Amino acid sequence: MKILPGIRPKTWWEDFWKDPICGYGDPGQTLPRFASEFYTDLIKPNYQPKAVDIGSGDGRYAVALAQIGYKTDALELTDSGVDRILKLAQQKNVQVKAEQGDFTKLWNTEKNYDVVISAGLVEEIDPISHENIIQGYKNWTRVGGYILLKYCLEIAGRGKLIERGLIPKLFTNEKWKLIFWEEGTEMHPSRAKYTTENGTDSAVMTGTLVAQRLS
Repeated sequence: MKILPGIRPKTWWEDFWKDPICGYGDPGQTLPRFASEFYTDLIKPNYQPKAVDIGSGDGRYAVALAQIGYKTDALELTDSGVDRILKLAQQKNVQVKAEQGDFTKLWNTEKNYDVVISAGLVEEIDPISHENIIQGYKNWTRVGGYILLKYCLEIAGRGKLIERGLIPKLFTNEKWKLIFWEEGTEMHPSRAKYTTENGTDSAVMTGTLVAQRLS
């Protein structure tokens, strides 16, 4: 597979998720841990909390949410990714509703999720649209709900992809409570698994953010 610098197009991701060797391994523990803590407060008699994984890829975070107990949707750019999500959900014996869709065209719609999770999407969007994507996450989160984000500030061979400090800055107002925020200062090994010509994605610098919508 040829590795492209900068932002990678939909066709690249279609091929990526089509190849069973390609992937990013198991989900990190931080976001599922927060989602599990929130679930305890969100669940009510006769009410199952709702979650969505935006830019779901192969569904690793969507499946983790379903395993916690959330009624889970997954939005994925590629058809091959949707196939991977459904297969993984079946393997793990959980229910995930997976749909193909481009969040860059859906961000301005309104949804009502208790938890919005997204890992690895922002860095794949043109920087000119980063603020729109974050606003889209907000638009899909109900009052009292949570946004859980994982993103790459920089990826080896692709350069700096997200402005440091931009994402937390967009949650510093009275409508949002910033629960957790961390941005790395050094590159560390990536969980990416695929064959490349030059080892791109072998190292990344990541950020994590968890916020609650107050109003």
